[in-house]
Amino acid sequence: KVEDFQIRLKVICARQLTGSNIKPVVKVKAGKNQAKITRIRKGSAPIWNELLMFNFNESLKELYDYVFEFALNNSRKLRSDALIGSFKLDVGTIYDQPGHAFVRKWLLLTDPDDASNSPKGYLKITVCVLGAGDQPPVTGKDDDNDDVEGNLLTPAGASLRAATFTLRVYGAEDLPQMDSGSLKSMKQRIGLGEEGDITKTLVDPFLSFIFAGKKRKTQIIKETNQPEWNEELNLPLKFPSMCDSIKLTIKDWDRIGSDDPIGTVIIPLSRISSTGEEANGAGFPPTFGPSFVNFYGSPREFSKLGDSLDDLNIGKASRAMVELVTTMDEEGAEPAPPSQPINDDQIALVKKYMRRRRYRLVVGFESANMIRKPLERIEFEVSIGNYGNKFDTEVGAASSTTEPGNPVFDDLAFILRSIIPYYLGVNYHYMAWTSKKPILMVTSQWEDISFRLYAMNLILRTCERMEGQINHLNELVKVEADEIEIASEIVSILDMLILETSKKLPDPRGRTASNQLDRRIHRQRLQTFVAICEEAKDLRQNCTDAQEAISAINDFLERLKLVSYEPQNSLPDVVVWMISDNKRIAYARIPAYEILYSPEKPEFCGRYCAKPCTITLKYPTANAKSKKHYKVPAQLRIIAWLGRAADQDSFEFHSRFYFENMFHVDSAKKSKKIHKIPTPKIYIVYKDVSKLHLRAYIYQGRDLLPMDQDSFSDPVVMVSFLNQTHRTEVQQHTLNPVWDQTLMIDIQFYGDLEHLQRNCPDVLCEVFDKDDLGSLEFMGRTSGKPLLQFDPEEDETPRLQWLNIRKANQAGGNILAAFELILVTVPIVGKHKYPIVFVKTPSFHCTVPDIHVPMVPCGIRPVLQRTAIEFLVWGVRDMQSFQLLSVDSPSVLIQIGEVEIRTKIIKSLKKNPNFAEPIYYLEANLPVDDLYFPPIVIRVKDNRKFGRRPTVGQHIITNSISYRIKPPPEESQSDEGYGSLNIDGKYSFKLLAFIIWLSYVPEMTYEIETVKVEFEESKMESISEDDEATPLLKFHEYTKVQYTSADAAITILDSDDDTMNEIDWWSKFYASIGESGMAGNYVESGLDLIKVNIKTVLIKRIILCFFVYTNELEKQENFKHFGDFIQTFRLFRGKGVLEDEEPDFAGQFKGTFRIYTLPEDKREPNPPKFFQNVPPTDVVEVKVRIYVIRAFELAPQDSNGLADPYLKIKVGKKRIVDRDNYIPNSLSPTFGRMFELELKLPMEKDLHVEVFDWDLIGTDDKIGETVIDLENRYLSKFKAWCALPETYCISGPCPWRDQMRPKEWLEHKCRQEKWDEPVWNSNTYKVKEDCFIRSVNFKILIFCLKKACEHWGDADERLALYILRTFPHVSEHVETRPLFYDALPNIEQGRLQLWVDMFPKEYGDPGLPYNIEPRKPSKYFLRMIVWNCSEIPMMDVSMLGDKMSDIYFKGWISGLEHKRQKTDVHYRSLDGTGNFNWRFVFPFDYLPQERMVHVSKKEHLWSLDKTVTKFPPVLNIQVWDNDLFGPNEYISEIILPITNMPKCCKFQRFCTLENVPDMQGNCKMEMLNLFDQNTPLKGWWPLYKVVDGVREQAGKLEMSVEIVSEEEEVEKPAGQGRDEPNMNPKLEKPNRPATSFAWFSSPFKSLRYIIWRKYKWIILGVLGVLVLAAFIVLFIYSFP
Repeated sequence: KVEDFQIRLKVICARQLTGSNIKPVVKVKAGKNQAKITRIRKGSAPIWNELLMFNFNESLKELYDYVFEFALNNSRKLRSDALIGSFKLDVGTIYDQPGHAFVRKWLLLTDPDDASNSPKGYLKITVCVLGAGDQPPVTGKDDDNDDVEGNLLTPAGASLRAATFTLRVYGAEDLPQMDSGSLKSMKQRIGLGEEGDITKTLVDPFLSFIFAGKKRKTQIIKETNQPEWNEELNLPLKFPSMCDSIKLTIKDWDRIGSDDPIGTVIIPLSRISSTGEEANGAGFPPTFGPSFVNFYGSPREFSKLGDSLDDLNIGKASRAMVELVTTMDEEGAEPAPPSQPINDDQIALVKKYMRRRRYRLVVGFESANMIRKPLERIEFEVSIGNYGNKFDTEVGAASSTTEPGNPVFDDLAFILRSIIPYYLGVNYHYMAWTSKKPILMVTSQWEDISFRLYAMNLILRTCERMEGQINHLNELVKVEADEIEIASEIVSILDMLILETSKKLPDPRGRTASNQLDRRIHRQRLQTFVAICEEAKDLRQNCTDAQEAISAINDFLERLKLVSYEPQNSLPDVVVWMISDNKRIAYARIPAYEILYSPEKPEFCGRYCAKPCTITLKYPTANAKSKKHYKVPAQLRIIAWLGRAADQDSFEFHSRFYFENMFHVDSAKKSKKIHKIPTPKIYIVYKDVSKLHLRAYIYQGRDLLPMDQDSFSDPVVMVSFLNQTHRTEVQQHTLNPVWDQTLMIDIQFYGDLEHLQRNCPDVLCEVFDKDDLGSLEFMGRTSGKPLLQFDPEEDETPRLQWLNIRKANQAGGNILAAFELILVTVPIVGKHKYPIVFVKTPSFHCTVPDIHVPMVPCGIRPVLQRTAIEFLVWGVRDMQSFQLLSVDSPSVLIQIGEVEIRTKIIKSLKKNPNFAEPIYYLEANLPVDDLYFPPIVIRVKDNRKFGRRPTVGQHIITNSISYRIKPPPEESQSDEGYGSLNIDGKYSFKLLAFIIWLSYVPEMTYEIETVKVEFEESKMESISEDDEATPLLKFHEYTKVQYTSADAAITILDSDDDTMNEIDWWSKFYASIGESGMAGNYVESGLDLIKVNIKTVLIKRIILCFFVYTNELEKQENFKHFGDFIQTFRLFRGKGVLEDEEPDFAGQFKGTFRIYTLPEDKREPNPPKFFQNVPPTDVVEVKVRIYVIRAFELAPQDSNGLADPYLKIKVGKKRIVDRDNYIPNSLSPTFGRMFELELKLPMEKDLHVEVFDWDLIGTDDKIGETVIDLENRYLSKFKAWCALPETYCISGPCPWRDQMRPKEWLEHKCRQEKWDEPVWNSNTYKVKEDCFIRSVNFKILIFCLKKACEHWGDADERLALYILRTFPHVSEHVETRPLFYDALPNIEQGRLQLWVDMFPKEYGDPGLPYNIEPRKPSKYFLRMIVWNCSEIPMMDVSMLGDKMSDIYFKGWISGLEHKRQKTDVHYRSLDGTGNFNWRFVFPFDYLPQERMVHVSKKEHLWSLDKTVTKFPPVLNIQVWDNDLFGPNEYISEIILPITNMPKCCKFQRFCTLENVPDMQGNCKMEMLNLFDQNTPLKGWWPLYKVVDGVREQAGKLEMSVEIVSEEEEVEKPAGQGRDEPNMNPKLEKPNRPATSFAWFSSPFKSLRYIIWRKYKWIILGVLGVLVLAAFIVLFIYSFP
């Protein structure tokens, strides 16, 4: 079935990528043609955190084979050389994981072209496959220190190796005709073509081999159906691989157009290999064959209209001999060519695997019935492979078809048709085989692989027996049977399992066709059997827990199923065809191993071998929406046997058969083809006939499919058994019919009664809808086992059961029925223990008199009792138009069984959709057993002009157990939960007060049983508030809300403590979800959290204080959709067009029901009514505040993989569009928005919170929406208007915001429940510290054991709040709601965190709203002055041999690399020292509460908006060596976290690496927060570099560093470097040595300080020598 799927991929980060100075980018290819890429990052450990979504509209089978390819490329390089590493993963592997997801897994990246197989890095991802109704996994917080090896998507400890799959394709046989032979036939007619059968040459086959997206194919051999390729296909891969499917496809090559697939087979890699993780198991690489592989495709007969059955795997099985070998490649070895011929020696070795043995297939037909159409010349064909195919002239003749004949009507229908025209609709036919049954025999030749199938049958039989016993065990557990009975069943299962696993499996050694994979699978099965046997023995002796034993037994079953698979089953399936007038009509496939006979042991035989079985034929069609999928063309009752021809004598029918000397020759069509020699027809003759009597008790149906446009059906049930069919009466205009009818069918049975007793066929029930014209429309079918009454002494009563109706893959409701099959030895009339009572039923046919219908007899029909039903019919909502007219005046009709009630009419749906009188009551006789309880049908009718009352919507409640209660007690005064003082009826007020008291006592643990707890109040009073008094906290003025009451006014408190400035509502939120790094000092403040851990009390139900819910508020277990008062029922009408489509939505019904028993004696008084003190149904005006916190994991909408989300609020016709406040380039936006609306309930009850993507051009795209039902929250007993906080505060970040104070709400609660008003007592200081409610004393000292806080309100108000929290309530919370979009129904498009407050206007104005605006960073400046450095390593050597460095410093704050700064260069440092006096000034935006730096910049030049990225505040300082030619050289660095940096050292000589934290965080210096320092830090810090993973000191740095705010920057300005304003402090030019200069800019200095200083004596000597030499020359020259 084609469905919508979404594959959600989150690319998190990468590690240890090979290469330096790289810019990695991830490209993901999914499926056939979808590809997406991430943004480009820098470095070998990039972080993406990008979400990619791929949408598919495919069947799950197609989706399984899709391959995900992750390619990580270096964007700096050309495409041909850009690949760093890749990884492939098929979707099926993901879908098979728990939750259909891999969460935070690491992919080992490799290069397919790298022969060394060295890892190229690791990529961290989260990927999930979401279908309709699936929820994405909870990813949690990403941990940078997680275990890579433990989460690697490769077997633990295994490394990827280069390997090669070598698929040896030898040949194929029995390929079908794929091309038209018209051209060749014409050539033969004119004498140009060769004589012979041209169908053998009308196919040009080749085989394709696909794995992990790579493909190889053989050469094309033209015009043959028996190709011999003898070819090796080599496919390189990295092993082990995450892809698990090898796909082999045989195709027919076409000169024009695409190639036609002949057949496809998929070999799971996990079934032909082993990792060695089994008990004492040895792993082996993928191995297969040599063995034949069956390719199931289209029928062998060619269709000129085109083949639409290519993907159905039906019909003829083509076969190919293949062998798969896995070789591990050696380093440096030459890769194998993609294709090469197989050597002759290997071809000769495979010949032994092709040796054939004679097999015989025997199929006896007992009956053929339920033939839908009156076809002519019907015959049934049995074939295995190509043997038995009557249209194939290549195989020998066989008795594979029955004698052609015409079907006849069933006897009952024929008789009733002649009497009652109304019964003309029964038109099933059957083949008139009475005492003479046809037998078909097909002789074939196959390789002997029986040893494989014997082992598989043995394991499958064990699994089948275990499944039956486990189902029985689960039923015992479900009905809470006796522990001894459950233990006995567990022991029985274990005994059976020990016995079965002790049996000997067939040994493949010595078998002709056995290969290496057979021996390895056999060894694996033996090891599994031994392990299961030992574990089962140990479990039987030592297990004491039933649930543990059941879990272990289920595990045994899964392990057995795992080893039962046989990958080399080359024996084709048996196919039964129904042929009419030489045309194939319908078919059924029977796996050969299910009917295989074994002469060795009976347990090796197939489960249907020589046993009668019922098979249902189906039409061949590839259209998923075709009606042929649920139509039954015929049903057969057969006995089948398959075995060696020599073993045929062991097959007995328990009767005699003979050969009839009758030959059938098909002369319907003249042809020049030579016909096969006719074979004799074989029959089995039964001497005796048995009379059977079937009784079908059809009582009622429920929740049937609506087949008419008015949302109803006219159902009728047809019951078929063997050759007979009978039907019930038609029930008009209902989906929950009550037939109460017994169908009696007399049957003449020709056959073996022993076979019938052991393998009795099911009784088939088909439900049809009768149309006005008399035609029947199929609604679904079901079947049930009849109770056999063959022994008159047996006294067993059939029991009615609900049978599930299916229409193809669609659920179609249920029918309550039972069946009884009686062997008639004497006339049965009047002899049955339950006599049949006939009821006169009016006929709906005008020409037919009234009919006497037999009812279901007493003793079988359900037992009834007197029952009361109370209805709370509140109203209807969202009614859709019907027949182009709006629904204006609705009323409700409710039916239960045969009773019904009608409500009054709502006069105007637009003014008030509630009923003025909502409570209704009736009495009826209803079943005692919940299993038989009739459904509750809710119909909404619209009262229109001229008396028309059409049904505009309906809802059916099939399970009414949740509405059945015990009769209300005499003292009940209120509705469910209203007026109740107990929690679950078990915990009193005193207990609840004690529980809350315990929850505030630290470091104590109490365990309270589910009984009332008595304690002395004097012990509690000994605890004083003063014992835990703490200093008061003060907050920012903007976080305080002034609260004024009639008693006193609370003034706003001021504070000068800067640390308190970090506390706001967001601090509370982040502290509650565990992100303490963004909560500032909130945790230390002692204020309330939005989530409190349970640490002290263990009871069945406890009231917690605050919550951050991971899903919707109404879905919490305690609240149950807020359906405690009324529930919401969706109304539907019409019928679904498609199988998986529900009827049209018609509206909603609001109401509920209560059902309870009444005394059987009507003279006894009835219990009091359940619904009392119901609130009025008038319209209520409320003020609604919607606080939207943030969203995450939104579906990307833009081409860059991101979105620009904004919010839209919609209620009825009211809209709030917050488009101007969109958040650019974010999939996890923080909105922090509050919206306020004034609404009228119930007309404006549905609150739509929508998230849209902002677009500059075109319409905005809708990401998703969530809908909140405000009415249910308003009416709930939990008072979900405004959540109750843990403590009553009048100031601080979260003051009291409700309309009335807690004390006022408590008094209102007492008045509402008709209790006495609370009595407040005061102490000597006139502080009201205790309260009496219904004789229960609540003391403030019991509750207020927390640290005192200045923001608390009065003590009596706090005590009132604590008392209110003992009632059902909603605590302060934030709910997380999924977002959905209509284009992808039921697939989440993200999640939204919010909460909603409602304030009814009748209670006054609410308090001021909370300020949840997103935090805005403040401007700060980091000033760093580089004074000096020393001991810097020498990086250069001058031309004169001096070691030196040209030193300069770089500095930046993490995230602001584009604003890095650097000092000037200290040239020619000969001793590693440097002088700079250089100031760095780094402006940055910093949020103190989160301790994060906010960086806002555009991703690209053409980007419209800036993207905000958060980084921890880290100061990076690096030392570099400046080079004139070539790149500068890195020397060393120091990284200083600004909020947790080590203190500097005052003296240079004490500056070592111990002064900075090492890899483990150890540091001898004090750690400090630079933001808390009032004066600059000045001193020495060590510089280091990492060599082979170890830090080495490489210099020392003297600097001063400080952080100033924006105001301080204005007051005390300072320029960058030594620029103006050069102050605070003023920097002078560094006093550098004279040798510090740039040689290329100062040549004279170079001569003076480089050459002259070192070589002056040499220069002077040379000059002296030159002067002396000149003097001598001149002297000689001038000498006379």
